Amino acid sequence: MRTRRVVLALALVVLGLVFAAPSGAQAFDHNPILFVHGIEGSGAQFESQKMRFISNGYPVDWFDEVDYNSTRAAGDKTEVNQQIDDAIAGLQQRTGKAQVDVVAHSLGTTVMQAYLTDATLGAQRRANVGHYINVDGQSQNPGVPTLAVWAGSTLWWVLLCSVVAWLRGRVSTTALLWVNRVSGAALVLFGALAVISALRP
Repeated sequence: MRTRRVVLALALVVLGLVFAAPSGAQAFDHNPILFVHGIEGSGAQFESQKMRFISNGYPVDWFDEVDYNSTRAAGDKTEVNQQIDDAIAGLQQRTGKAQVDVVAHSLGTTVMQAYLTDATLGAQRRANVGHYINVDGQSQNPGVPTLAVWAGSTLWWVLLCSVVAWLRGRVSTTALLWVNRVSGAALVLFGALAVISALRP
């Protein structure tokens, strides 16, 4: 009799832990991320970015990419739209999250713009997208919170070119040599830190 009580008590404790402990999907606050590449690209282009997110705490299975025929998608987006639908549904099912964050590059931004603004399905699709990051592509807002990374890149290059043009003729060869040495040393240092960070368990 006593043995049965002990077994029953242990079973109740185990069941309580199973149902009370949050899963990884429930415990992690951020949305999963879907990558959409540009013309003649592939999802593999985002691998380094995926590693950065993982190093900042994202679960490994919190990512997916849409590998689509970019030549065909320039004219007919039916196939790629279905791929995006399937990828978003898969991430939602795998993570338990209601929304997915999307990062699109180059032609991928045009693909996503058309996907999110479709006259028939646009509203339903936007409801599944929490945030949209537009990298180096079209500048229109498709109706969800959008970060246009290309704008920051353009501003940076304009500023950089302006500074270089102003400094031309004002910097001696010796000073330029030291700039090159310091820059090279900084690159080696950052590279070493990246390798150490990647190898660290």
